[in-house]
Amino acid sequence: MNFELITEKPLWFIVFCLLLGAAYALLLYHKDNLTALSTSIKRSLMALRFMVVSILAFLLLSPLLKSITRTVEKPLIIIAQDASQSITLGKDSGFYKTEFAEKLNNLQKHLSSNYDVRALNFGSETKPGFDFSYPQKQTDYSILFENLSARFDNRNLGAVIIATDGIYNAGSSLLYASEKLKVPFYTIAMGDTTAKKDLILAKVKHNKTAFLGNTYPIEILIEAKQCAGQNTTLEVLLDSNVIFTKDVNINSNNFNLNVPVYIDAKEKGIQHLKIKLSSIAAELSEANNKTDVFVDVLERKLQVLILALSPHPDIRTIKDALSSSQNYDVSVNYIDDFKGNVTSYNLIILHQLPDAKHKNLIDQIYKSDVPQWTIIGMQTDITALNGVQAGININASNGKTNSVQASMDKNFGLFTWSVALQESIENWPPLTIPFGVYRPTSECVIALNQRIGNVVSNQPLLLLSNLNKKNAILCGEGLWRWSLKDFAVNNSKTLADEFILKTVQYLATAENKSPFRVKHKNYVYDNEAIIIDAELVNEAGELINSNDVMLEISGNGKTYNYTFSKTNLAYTLQAGLFPVGTYKLKSTASIGTKQYTYHGSLTVAPLQAELTSSIANHNMLLNVAQRSGGVMVYPQSLDAISKLIESRPEITSTSYLHKELKDLVNEKWVFVLLITLLSTEWFVRKYAGAY
Repeated sequence: MNFELITEKPLWFIVFCLLLGAAYALLLYHKDNLTALSTSIKRSLMALRFMVVSILAFLLLSPLLKSITRTVEKPLIIIAQDASQSITLGKDSGFYKTEFAEKLNNLQKHLSSNYDVRALNFGSETKPGFDFSYPQKQTDYSILFENLSARFDNRNLGAVIIATDGIYNAGSSLLYASEKLKVPFYTIAMGDTTAKKDLILAKVKHNKTAFLGNTYPIEILIEAKQCAGQNTTLEVLLDSNVIFTKDVNINSNNFNLNVPVYIDAKEKGIQHLKIKLSSIAAELSEANNKTDVFVDVLERKLQVLILALSPHPDIRTIKDALSSSQNYDVSVNYIDDFKGNVTSYNLIILHQLPDAKHKNLIDQIYKSDVPQWTIIGMQTDITALNGVQAGININASNGKTNSVQASMDKNFGLFTWSVALQESIENWPPLTIPFGVYRPTSECVIALNQRIGNVVSNQPLLLLSNLNKKNAILCGEGLWRWSLKDFAVNNSKTLADEFILKTVQYLATAENKSPFRVKHKNYVYDNEAIIIDAELVNEAGELINSNDVMLEISGNGKTYNYTFSKTNLAYTLQAGLFPVGTYKLKSTASIGTKQYTYHGSLTVAPLQAELTSSIANHNMLLNVAQRSGGVMVYPQSLDAISKLIESRPEITSTSYLHKELKDLVNEKWVFVLLITLLSTEWFVRKYAGAY
């Protein structure tokens, strides 16, 4: 570490500091009452006072201490181990739990002597360290590389060693996901590329929702490896009743068959379908011969009207998002042409409205019981908007606009957005809003705040209310930019669509009039945490959370008791992961002297994604390694990786210079030095009898 002293004034000003210290010391020690001191003591005291005054004078020059520190960073080596269940499907599962585990640990120890080595295991999530029990139920390379990019960006990353079989069943393939890191990849080819005798219920395509009285299709994909000449029977059961059977003759060793099945939606609610294939002799695994499917049967589709002032790309973005769901029938009309009945819709989305020209129709919409979502644009008549008492008052400057980004309000609790959406939305392009002061009414709940640069204001961007009916206001236009950004980053519009769908779902869903409301999924997979939300409403229609809300989950012979956590306006509970089974829910709450109880049920289904394929994809691993300048090795030869990495001269330590400026007056040692000098002077004077 090197130090350099700099000042705001020229350094030759130090001469004046020294002269001031000398003058002060001479004047002080030529007083008559100090004549009793010997010449040597007097000179010593003068020297001490000279140093104190000179230092104090020098500090008036605002000196800065410049330090330069050199930091040496070792190359970072990542070892990522695939901990998904597909690794142990083959006959060599014992090898991967014992001998392979020892080899991988030894590789980590050997590399740690010269490199900074980080060990991870991955599947449906990424965790630190290795896990040779292979518990993870999915393989998602996207999550792994998003984690690596977030944690090790701008680090001296030398290489990535990834031990996997190349099978994936969520997110992107390893070939695509690995493009995020421009480093050599050393792939360890796990698993077996040989096709084993196995009958597989590979995929069931179905809609998550259907409508009462309709017939909905499901498509079942059957695969069979090395099973030529065998027979199996496909069965579909609804609530334990067999509703479809088909005998299947397997006529090749690489057999595929699509079987369409049509099912009547006769009852409202969750339909639980069990699909299974009868097993054949000596097949690799029977666990992938069956699966569960859940379809939510709704009474009817919700009718949504997008009523716009004029054409705009936001309209197509909203329509496409809603059309991606089976729950909505979407109509688009321009207000000049609209002749319909507003009360025939479950939700009306007003884009760049209201305006002064259509005051009667706008008043009819806002006074009706139909929820509405108002999206403010540059053509919105702000005076007319303030007049309909939509939930916000805007003091706008005519014609002026502002560009603002979104900032998630941490206290928002009316519904939940995914973590991915919460993280992404703050990086999406700004929306264009009318420039002005935004004053929401007291009953409104803010979901998004306006952010300009890094400054988050208390001005709302998205707010919702539920006083007489549900409504929402988005204070700007430009949702189409969010959709394009989402596609550019994630190669899909899933998150942008989620923002629209979750908002519409809240607004369009019929309100539960009970003072105590509990919301949850009716089914989850066994790798998903159970999340339950609850609300309490007092007699004034206000959300409250002053009292505790309890929950009892019972099933599989066990009972679990919980207390909900309080959010700003409601309650939430993350109960964690549960074993496969059906569970009963009982939640209790009180408002004053009244007691309320909710009864419900929830099914945890097994996620069998890892069981649908046992054939390793070593060609992809070889492609990833060669394209990045790395090498693919087999588990028996993974010891060679350390020599391969050590032979690369570009994987070397990097040094960084860190410069820092500090005010000298803030340094503790300067204060200690001054106190020491003054204390020494005082002690000598007292000891020598001078006062």
